[in-house]
Amino acid sequence: MTPQSTSGGTTAFTTFNVNPSWTVLVYTGGQLTKDSVGNYHYDYTPTNSGTHLYRWEGTGTCVSARDDSFVVLPSPVVAG
Repeated sequence: MTPQSTSGGTTAFTTFNVNPSWTVLVYTGGQLTKDSVGNYHYDYTPTNSGTHLYRWEGTGTCVSARDDSFVVLPSPVVAG
């Protein structure tokens, strides 16, 4: 996620929430990778198929958040 910055402000992402199987997992601070100013990522490996909801939450002079989702299709070869 690349947040918009106003008046030259910066955003420091502090939380990445992912919701597989309706269980919220929270990853914070040092668990997130800062690629460049305003660009962060987290390497998440799904353990089951289905819809995974996620939310990035940012703090700093430009507070922001983003909700989205992705779908993991079941494997026709491997159970799970």
